[in-house]
Amino acid sequence: MPSLSTVRDSPAVQVVSFTVVAAKKVRHWSFPVAALGAHFDAHMASYEMAGRPWLDAPLFERLAADGYAYTRARIAERADTPALIVERLARDPSEIVRRDAAANPRLSVATVIGLLRDDVDVVREAATMTPTLPPEHLPAMGKNRAAYTRRGVARSPHVPSALLDALANDKDEVVRWWVAWAPAASKKTLDRLAKDKDAQTRGRVAFRRAVEALRG
Repeated sequence: MPSLSTVRDSPAVQVVSFTVVAAKKVRHWSFPVAALGAHFDAHMASYEMAGRPWLDAPLFERLAADGYAYTRARIAERADTPALIVERLARDPSEIVRRDAAANPRLSVATVIGLLRDDVDVVREAATMTPTLPPEHLPAMGKNRAAYTRRGVARSPHVPSALLDALANDKDEVVRWWVAWAPAASKKTLDRLAKDKDAQTRGRVAFRRAVEALRG
């Protein structure tokens, strides 16, 4: 088995490392826009480019159509991405792009509701956590068979106390973790979770109550 230093110093690793470092320069605001065109073919460069501040409309369009899914996902999650582009990325073939578009507040309510029916769990999870989702959709999603979706409901900023109380009985411990963190969780719900069979759930309640006690 090769040593760590042998792997680190191999030509292949050095090339990849150089490529990643070199790609980061296009993300900096000082890199000239006129010179960006020469870097679109490199996946890491387009990904870094998608994190640049103050993208103009042509760059948004080009990066939203990039062949690298992680680049499109980065555009999908940006708060300054034009709404029409976010809408288009919400229909992207890649689940990571749809997931990040689902969490973008610029996405229309109708499209967010549509993503609640997405085939992929993590996309539905993101849609249930989106602040623009009307609260009346949460009870049905709280009964979804997929644990990821129910986790999203527990993390929603609009989830009501009664629904959190029901989710405190969820068979998935991660759902119960998020209930323990939820601002709307009632004392009754937290008292029940403080006796949960799962140690992390109990620990979250204990930590939350310790912080609340310090805050007075």
